[in-house]
Amino acid sequence: MKSVRCRDLGVDCDFVASGDTNEVVITNMFAHSVEHHHDKHEHMFGDKAAALVGDMEGAIKDA
Repeated sequence: MKSVRCRDLGVDCDFVASGDTNEVVITNMFAHSVEHHHDKHEHMFGDKAAALVGDMEGAIKDA
């Protein structure tokens, strides 16, 4: 199992996204982030979105 926390990405939130693969973790984190941190995603396109995915991949840990 793999996981990443919002706090690992610099957000003051206790949410933890988890899953069997990095792709599942990232999908779960994006879904949470869009729903609960939409203010941070208003201008999240192209290079900014790719950078966020890179940050998520770097922060994912084996649980």
